[in-house]
Amino acid sequence: IYKGCAGGYDHPENLKVGALTVTPDARGYEMTSRFESGMRENLCDVMACTTEPLFRNNEGESGVGNLVTDATRSQFPESDGALLNAGGLRIDWPKGNLYRELISAMMPFDNYAYLVDMSGQEIIDVLRIMSSGHHHGVLQVSGISYKFQRDCNRPTEDINHDGNTEYWEKSCLCSGPTINGKPIDP
Repeated sequence: IYKGCAGGYDHPENLKVGALTVTPDARGYEMTSRFESGMRENLCDVMACTTEPLFRNNEGESGVGNLVTDATRSQFPESDGALLNAGGLRIDWPKGNLYRELISAMMPFDNYAYLVDMSGQEIIDVLRIMSSGHHHGVLQVSGISYKFQRDCNRPTEDINHDGNTEYWEKSCLCSGPTINGKPIDP
């Protein structure tokens, strides 16, 4: 078990997992150790530091979401805003040094940032879909501000414009989403 930049490897004889006791297989441990040792290069480089822990929140704004969307937006100075699926953020960040391994663990997939032209209506539609109360998770944003009613009990409507009205399609978005402090013009 790789303990991260703070501490080396541990090969427990038995590992408690819920109500089960698991005994690691020596062949599996050897294979995993080889794989992890190949991935460790530069993982302990300090990339930044925080004065407070940063947490994720799939149901609202979050410190990690703000940091990532602001950083993404800064790479596209011509952009008006940035949107990020909260479910793509996989770990909270501790107070102190942020090692490359933590940044990698926070977004462990091959993620790419794209600059996309969208109409104001398309942005409003995305905000409506993602604030519908379904399992989508709340969008993390930069430059964009929106409010929604959690657990709203509004009539369903075809908010994703696919020709069907499904049980989750409730427009829980409150009026007035903005980009850079100005109302979004459809």
